[in-house]
Amino acid sequence: MDNKGKKRSLNICPTTPKRIKSLYDEQNHIISRDNSLESYESHKITRQLSQRYSIQDIKMKLQNIQTAVQEHLYFAVSSEHDLFYIGKIKQIEDEDIFIKFLEKSADNFHWTKGDQKEKVNIKFIFYGSVHLYGNNPFTMHIDQITIAYKCYKKNRLGIWK
Repeated sequence: MDNKGKKRSLNICPTTPKRIKSLYDEQNHIISRDNSLESYESHKITRQLSQRYSIQDIKMKLQNIQTAVQEHLYFAVSSEHDLFYIGKIKQIEDEDIFIKFLEKSADNFHWTKGDQKEKVNIKFIFYGSVHLYGNNPFTMHIDQITIAYKCYKKNRLGIWK
């Protein structure tokens, strides 16, 4: 707070200490009440996505992601059942992508038993490549993927025309 009792915004930089309990944006709205600065990044992305992107802009972003699809990298894939999954690209055949999916548990992801691959159309890939941390189980920054999924889900019918 400044000397008039008004909350002040923080400039986030790599040297900002992690012990800060609350972050505020330029309008003094609370952004985060935890020790993680990741939620600030998530807030920035949400704000960017709430701006009006044209379907053409979204198509171009998806095209860039889908062009980057390579074997052995991890991507987020939308499902028809209002969910998304994270998987490793095993094989690419034109628009058919064979993926081995990770299974989500409490706070992490792990491999399922067996080497089962599933075939998906490339149009269902909406985010990537995903960076995993750890070694079975894995963790990742899921907030950004969730936000991208919401944008994709909201606009997918227009994208697929």
